[in-house]
Amino acid sequence: LKPTGVLYPSEARLLIAPMHVPGFIQTRRNDIDADMASWDDLAHSLEDRYSLKLGSLRDAYLNEQVHYAFRQAWQGRVPESALAGEPVVLLEIDMLSVTIDQLFGWTRTVHLTSTSPQRHVDGLCGWFDVRFCGRRAPDSTDSVVMAESMSATRLGQCVELSTAPYDASTHWGQTALLLEQPLEKPTISVTLTQSHRSHHDLNFTVSSATGTTSFSISAEFRGFEELEPTEELEGDSASHESNAEGEGMP
Repeated sequence: LKPTGVLYPSEARLLIAPMHVPGFIQTRRNDIDADMASWDDLAHSLEDRYSLKLGSLRDAYLNEQVHYAFRQAWQGRVPESALAGEPVVLLEIDMLSVTIDQLFGWTRTVHLTSTSPQRHVDGLCGWFDVRFCGRRAPDSTDSVVMAESMSATRLGQCVELSTAPYDASTHWGQTALLLEQPLEKPTISVTLTQSHRSHHDLNFTVSSATGTTSFSISAEFRGFEELEPTEELEGDSASHESNAEGEGMP
């Protein structure tokens, strides 16, 4: 680009926040149990009819179901109520000067702060935001003055697009990573690498006191379902319905 050129987006950040989604995780466990029950029924039927014994394949099939639920990212709109703490910035880049080494292969150690001790962290929610920063052509041809002028102008002419759960929803949604075991300690180490199988896909590794887990983040859409209402909200709803009936409302 020319010295006065503009690249959009100009800046980008990758963020992650702790998540509390026991209902969604329990649904995934129920799905695994249902799949294994179907497997066992089929295995018993084949053994009775044809003397085929598939017991040696059961663990492999179970691992496949666990991998689908807990080793791959879920994409979709994550409700703000699912967040269990404040987000932290994993990566912040200048799109004009960023290198491949800055994008992939890095490791960060972060401290996740939970908003409530009662809400254990059983997932991670990731998203990005970008800034579009304009520049006007400086009057001076001096390189130092030019750089200062562009920097000052840039700071005052930026528009931000956020895909956070607490901002207006976008078609990008967020990325949800489910943990088999809740975090025992708030400090985790994360590593981002590019997939060897597809340059469009990512590998995201999380290390904590409970162990190390690698997640596959694919361009293939896997919907993160809306969470069911909490017990507190359901109780409030029932209370309102009871009051309405008492007042003779239909």
